[in-house]
Amino acid sequence: MSDYAAVSATILQFIPGGQAFAAALTAVSAGWGAVAKFTADPPRPPAQAEDVMFGADQPMPYALGRCLVRGHLVHSEAHGRDREDVPNPWRTDTIALTNAGPVVSIDQLLANMEPVSFDTDGWADGDYGKYLRGDTVTGNAPSSDVLDWTALDSGAPPSFNQWSASHRLSGIAAMQFGMLLDAEETHFRSGPPEFAAVGRWTRHYDPRQDSTYPGGLGSQRRDDESTWGYSVNGVIQALTYFLGRRQNGKAVLGAGLPWSSIDVPSFVSAANVADANGWTCHGVVFENGEDGEIGNNAALMLETASAWFTNDGGILRCLQRRPLVTLDTIRSDDLVGPWSIQGMREWREGINTVVPTIVSELNEWAKVPIDAVEVPELVAAQSEVRSRSKTYTLVTDPTQAAQLAVLDIYDTVELDPIQLTVGRRFIPFNVGDAFMTDLPDQGLVGQVVVVVKKTINLADGTVTLGLKTDTTDKHAFALGQTSTAPPQPTLATGADYDLATREMLVGPLRSSAISLSYASGFSSSITLTEEADGTWTAAVPAHTRIYGNPLTFPSVAVDATSATGLAASTRYALCYDDPWMEGGAVTIFPVANPVDAVVSQTHPHRHRIATVTTPTPGGTPDTGQPARPPGTDPGDDWDGAGQIP
Repeated sequence: MSDYAAVSATILQFIPGGQAFAAALTAVSAGWGAVAKFTADPPRPPAQAEDVMFGADQPMPYALGRCLVRGHLVHSEAHGRDREDVPNPWRTDTIALTNAGPVVSIDQLLANMEPVSFDTDGWADGDYGKYLRGDTVTGNAPSSDVLDWTALDSGAPPSFNQWSASHRLSGIAAMQFGMLLDAEETHFRSGPPEFAAVGRWTRHYDPRQDSTYPGGLGSQRRDDESTWGYSVNGVIQALTYFLGRRQNGKAVLGAGLPWSSIDVPSFVSAANVADANGWTCHGVVFENGEDGEIGNNAALMLETASAWFTNDGGILRCLQRRPLVTLDTIRSDDLVGPWSIQGMREWREGINTVVPTIVSELNEWAKVPIDAVEVPELVAAQSEVRSRSKTYTLVTDPTQAAQLAVLDIYDTVELDPIQLTVGRRFIPFNVGDAFMTDLPDQGLVGQVVVVVKKTINLADGTVTLGLKTDTTDKHAFALGQTSTAPPQPTLATGADYDLATREMLVGPLRSSAISLSYASGFSSSITLTEEADGTWTAAVPAHTRIYGNPLTFPSVAVDATSATGLAASTRYALCYDDPWMEGGAVTIFPVANPVDAVVSQTHPHRHRIATVTTPTPGGTPDTGQPARPPGTDPGDDWDGAGQIP
């Protein structure tokens, strides 16, 4: 039985539901059978209290990171000597804030969402003055602290009728407020204020801070909660929650899974990614002994790191949306049995827009929606806006929520499910491992897939892999490292293979054809125009590009274009890159280094149009020298044959 339940049994006003919760926790079995209780369903927001909770069977809060907690009213009594004809003029409310203490700190107390502080005698400052007293405890276990504001008074404080020094909230951070009522009802005419607290709450076990864990460094030990530290990493919080919290040898919170049933390295790896991305977890979850709530609470924590858990053969693993290193390639000759691939997700599932909701400190810790996150490339591919609202219950940073939303959007359009039957060489691989694909008959070529389920046929050693695609470029796009959104993943078609075949056949010839090409048939002269800032603009008229292998690569028309920003008194080559040799509207640029003007390994698609020399400021420009067939103009030291001085 938990300490919270023990206190509830002693004090009449404590909520008795704690006993049932403690009994439910102690019934969690050890080993992989316990892991089987948890399913990786999408997390659902808890019924988070918008006011202090009171009454029977109320859930106990578990506070994570830095957040506001309203708590659970566990005791309220009227007491004190008569004052101004008011009997029992003091009302004292005791509010439990979070289990699994001691917490790091209780930084701020609020009354009706306004900060209120207390002096060393427990008197409130400001308007409340002599009408409000307060005290807090951080939840040491076992507790040597007594939550009793009257003990702070050096004078003659009012005594309690029920609360006493024996009522110690071991392992529970709490706050207590005494409110003085007088005949004039100076304060509290409409009842007590809505009290709340902001703090840095529970501590967690981080294997990376444990020298006994491979690769760890520090004094934390998983079997000694007094060594644990404050963490805002949602993966570390979830790992601690799966291990469970114990006080005085009794389970009080979480799953209580044995160490051997958890793939700890998978959690450590995901925690490192969360730290690198700056993803944090702040908020409150609740426990009341209901079915599925422990798994849901853990899922909410992992959601802040774009992660989730899965039961892989009785081992609890952490999976995460992050750039994956492919461990092998699945080829056609690896397939030894049935396969199936869903070429496109149902239209109801695939979305392109998310409206995230977060907890905002700027809005008094309320849940507020932020700007919609849209992927324009997916909107274009789906020909309409497909939007979904998403509450990130334990996220307080709008940037983090937007990043998570992008990854959630792409998760709805990944190809899933994919099921392949492969040979026994795939037995050692685990859920979460990634492969490259080379399966042209199935339409999967050059796509990364990740294992989401694995089944081994013990009769013949074949392995059935449940897979889904993983669009690698979505991660950089989500984190703002690139402005280019990757396209929606699709299966390759016959047209794609025709294009690939063409590339395979003509690719080796392309560089040679480009290096032997030249510009011809200019509709007018190349002109140079001096700009107001002293730079020059080169205008290139429409012309024809003639390639060195006209049977394979016919001539193409190139539109008129221009290059700006040319410095005075400088010789340039005007160039463009055209890998498919299509001509049309090209983007030209000036090149001052002859090495950069010709086809090379660095510039395999470089097309040179002409050389120009800009005059001195105010001088008379020339008309440019078009690039001729290589080797035909001995006076051109920038020709395509590479005759560079």
